[in-house]
Amino acid sequence: MSKTSLADLEERFGRKEAILLPWLVGFVAAVLPVAIILLLGWAFELLIQSTHHTELPASIALGTMLHLPTPWLQAFGSPLSALTAMIGMAVLFGCGNVVLLWWIYRWSLFQAIHSEASFRKSLFAKYHELAAVQGVSGQQKMQSVAVSNWIPQIRDGILYWYRNMPRHPLVCIACVIPALLIHLPLTVLLIVSIVLLWKVNTWLDNQSRTRRPIYFDRSQSIQKSIDDLVHRGPLLGAVQPVQANFDAFDSHLRNLNELEEAIGNSYIWKRPAMALISIPVFGALGWIICVRILDKQATLNVSGALVMVLLVFTSSVSLLRATRSLMRRRVAEGAAQKLLAILDQPTIASGQNLKALPKLTGQLSIEHVTLKDSNGNKLLEDLSLTFRPGQLTAVLSTSRQDAEMLGELLLGFGTPIAGRVMWDDHLSSDISASSIRKRCLWIDSNGPLLSGTVRENLTLHANSIPEELVEALKYSSSHDVVFELPDNLDTLISASDDRFKGDSAFRLGIARAILAKPSLCIAYEPQSRGKSSDEIDTLRGLQHLLLQQVAVVVLAQRVSTLREADQIIVLHQHRVAEIGKHAELLEKSDLYRHMNYTMFSPMRQVHIDSQVT
Repeated sequence: MSKTSLADLEERFGRKEAILLPWLVGFVAAVLPVAIILLLGWAFELLIQSTHHTELPASIALGTMLHLPTPWLQAFGSPLSALTAMIGMAVLFGCGNVVLLWWIYRWSLFQAIHSEASFRKSLFAKYHELAAVQGVSGQQKMQSVAVSNWIPQIRDGILYWYRNMPRHPLVCIACVIPALLIHLPLTVLLIVSIVLLWKVNTWLDNQSRTRRPIYFDRSQSIQKSIDDLVHRGPLLGAVQPVQANFDAFDSHLRNLNELEEAIGNSYIWKRPAMALISIPVFGALGWIICVRILDKQATLNVSGALVMVLLVFTSSVSLLRATRSLMRRRVAEGAAQKLLAILDQPTIASGQNLKALPKLTGQLSIEHVTLKDSNGNKLLEDLSLTFRPGQLTAVLSTSRQDAEMLGELLLGFGTPIAGRVMWDDHLSSDISASSIRKRCLWIDSNGPLLSGTVRENLTLHANSIPEELVEALKYSSSHDVVFELPDNLDTLISASDDRFKGDSAFRLGIARAILAKPSLCIAYEPQSRGKSSDEIDTLRGLQHLLLQQVAVVVLAQRVSTLREADQIIVLHQHRVAEIGKHAELLEKSDLYRHMNYTMFSPMRQVHIDSQVT
């Protein structure tokens, strides 16, 4: 039998070691409930017989072939003492079973949590490797699905598998065997009846779900229409009679009520129908059992009948739980197969004798570059662009992912399937990735702020003269914010520090770039908040980078940046749609005019300000 994807994944990360002990504990935990039921059944039968006889019988029978010899009970003397001993043993077994179940639950939870941690860690490392081939944004969708869906599904599959296997299948077998020994025909009849009722319940459930998705889709559509009418009703009253709005609302409400009744009717009949079928079946089974008990020639007694029913019921519950564990296991198998497909994706090995990248002096050029993700979807298509030291380039895109993918490509993430990237006269494929990253610096809209002191955030733990730090803060307009902190440069900050409001965190990233003096700086500009003073201070910091002969590429979110840019690159559907300056593009490009209107119109800014306040 071939190894399953989930088993392969577990073995790869060493999570299937020492499996013998949990299986042994599961075996004992499966046997103990059966022993408890039988002990209580024999105790009940001994109680019944003791009402007619004062001495202990030679054996206690629970049906045809299930007898308990009583010589070991003779030492207790009276029936009451024997009953006390049997009940005490059942209680002791019950407490032992609880301890074993606690151990199994704890062990399975440990396995699931640590397996999940191993998968997440491996996936994190793999995404770093794949970033060199596919870029960062190219993996975003797949990464989101893997982290939010696949790994939790695998964790649940492992958790419930180890929690319920092999315990519940063993409980099922261990219950059926003594039930068959008590009375073979009645046990078979009970099992067949339960299986048939289970099949009927599944069929009824499928019938109730047939049209439910259609009803839900229609219901959501009508609810959306009602919400829209509630929101726009007063405005519509200005162009049509108000009564027309109320008539439309009443019509939508009637349709919604009808659909909700249909949704309710699709499942509320299931339970009554199941009850109407089950009650006669169980009534007939109860009558048959009573007939067998009252038959003087039959060997079935009341105690045996109760134990037999309880054993069959316990086996049914265990079978149901084992089936659910198998269903979760199948879901986890599918998720594990997809996760393995990611982990087994080939990555480009680091080449030998790669060059170190000198500081950019001429230009960074992208020549007919096409980039795809692992599924073959285009991320960038036939891009040809040029970036020069001291040049401010603004990128505006109809898709944020396209703009981020261009920035990542310049930072050395992503391997083109066509075209090339040139640093002066150096081909990017001949340059080590670490060397490219040393010559580049990324500024996020929030800095990014790193956990540590302000000094460590600026220098990234590199040596720096204090005077240079102060100058960098002044050039980036961050001096006042930093020196108002309790310990100035030695103040501890975190990624979500609320003391850096507005553009303060972004300007701290600019100060970091001024100190680092990279060849290329990629900046993810924060959205405009309508404060022109903030925007002016931020632009001054970027302009100082240009004076250091840094090629600055900004993923623009502000019209003030577009006005100052030496070139604006407009991306649309993974391609370069337009290149030029702000005034030039406003004149010749319909797409650029439309994007400026939708992104930077005064009415949009008023709406944003109202949301902020």
